[in-house]
Amino acid sequence: MLESKFREQSGIFNLEVNEHVKHIFLNMARWTKFLAILGFIFIGIMVVGLVLVFILSKTELSGLDSNTKTVLVGETIGLCIVSIGISFYPSYTLLMYSARIKRAFSAQSQEQFESALNQLKNNFKYVSILMIVSLFTSCISYAFLLIAAMKSNLV
Repeated sequence: MLESKFREQSGIFNLEVNEHVKHIFLNMARWTKFLAILGFIFIGIMVVGLVLVFILSKTELSGLDSNTKTVLVGETIGLCIVSIGISFYPSYTLLMYSARIKRAFSAQSQEQFESALNQLKNNFKYVSILMIVSLFTSCISYAFLLIAAMKSNLV
């Protein structure tokens, strides 16, 4: 009885990756590579923006007092660095998935296949945690906004 139950549960491990499934995985690899490249382009644009902030902080903001200038430049640089940090990992995992899934099918490597799926899993986990943190931060922000509006008699 226990043996037959184990066979039923382990039946999923006997799945076959036929040509249609292989085509789907390779098509996903093209799209994930595209998204990864777009992510890295976005990071590059943020780096250029960071350089522009440094340049503008020396010239264009000379009319501001030093405290305001320091705060403005510091906040902008901090935001850029945080955005770059947050954006790098999902782009990297998508690129790794794309490369490893292609390698897995060309070399018929189970290890590469598992590694590719692990990269995709890590991407989904990271984005899910990021979404939960964003949702929580938004709720806290709205609560503070509501409290501030009530204290100033706007509501």
